[in-house]
Amino acid sequence: MRILIACLDGELLWAIDDMISGLYSIDLRTFKTKCVIDCQKLYPSGRFVIQSLVKWKEDYIVMIPLEVDKNWILYNKVTQKIEYRKVTKRKCQEILTTVDTIRKQIYFFPRYIMDPILIVDLDTLTCSKVIENWVGNGPENCGETAWKGAYDGRYVFFPIKNTKILVRMDCETQKVRLLELDILETVVDVDFASGELWILPISGNQLYQADENGRIIRTVELTVKNMNDLIPNFSRIVVQKRYLFLLPCYR
Repeated sequence: MRILIACLDGELLWAIDDMISGLYSIDLRTFKTKCVIDCQKLYPSGRFVIQSLVKWKEDYIVMIPLEVDKNWILYNKVTQKIEYRKVTKRKCQEILTTVDTIRKQIYFFPRYIMDPILIVDLDTLTCSKVIENWVGNGPENCGETAWKGAYDGRYVFFPIKNTKILVRMDCETQKVRLLELDILETVVDVDFASGELWILPISGNQLYQADENGRIIRTVELTVKNMNDLIPNFSRIVVQKRYLFLLPCYR
């Protein structure tokens, strides 16, 4: 198996196999693996990219496509039946930022800046808000956003790739602001945990911590031993309570 996406459900790990496809359950006590939906049943009308797995209403595992206008796949763990749900008719590619259990909403930011920001009602799995033209008079010649976004309990953040722009959406008012970071490099990724928002530049040897208004409050310089002090390019940052994990580019 090659697992790219998964979600935790008590002592079960639900995962999509990226090699032969299908939905699998993995018992974390015994590591016994079971295919609950094979490839043909999962994609009866042709294969597409599943970007996220979400546990929903205790009995369901929801498979969310990258092209959110396609049918969302709902697997009922009790009846072992598959249901399909049309959430939006708007054709676009969206990236799930977070499931907000307090406001009962799922936030999606667009993969491309011409697409809208989507908000999905968590109770009904219906699209409750479409934010069009959020970029306004933003940067030109920059078509993509970044790999993922961040959520701090009040705001959703995501960068516009190869710019210094950090997009911020207020989850209460749903107002969007474009914050220009005061850094030398352009941004490739952000992450938030334990009250800290961290910025990963696309190159260079520095990481930045920012506040909710995009103001830089801490700078960290990177050094790598036994590599002639060469800093590899990193593509993603993962923030934990005590550590920052940096994932290098494939090459």
